[in-house]
Amino acid sequence: MDKTESVWAKITLGKKVTRASPEIVLGVCYRLPGSDLDMDRDLFNVFKEVNTNGNCMIMQDFKFPDIDWRTSVSNNNTAQSFPDTIADGFLHQTVAESTRGDAILDLVLVSSEDLIEEMVVGDNIG
Repeated sequence: MDKTESVWAKITLGKKVTRASPEIVLGVCYRLPGSDLDMDRDLFNVFKEVNTNGNCMIMQDFKFPDIDWRTSVSNNNTAQSFPDTIADGFLHQTVAESTRGDAILDLVLVSSEDLIEEMVVGDNIG
């Protein structure tokens, strides 16, 4: 993972910490400008790994402006590998409105759509 920038946490939901407590893996990722396919694959492999352990939520700035998230299709083969990876990993992209200009660059991926009740894109911080 030294080729990518990300922070991961496993959070136990609820006041009591027991084995039966539901957990969620939370990841915040940043795709470096000029990332190549090998760097993308490293991060995509981490997505697959964390998603096999139950609930997960991954937030990121992936810089794929040419992906149409309504259809999960891109005319760029490198960019198309990203929605393909999301689908292969049974993840759901939940941001439906543009986050920068006309593009959806900031994403929230979840293992189950039940993890998000409402998604609202707000103003930039700072």
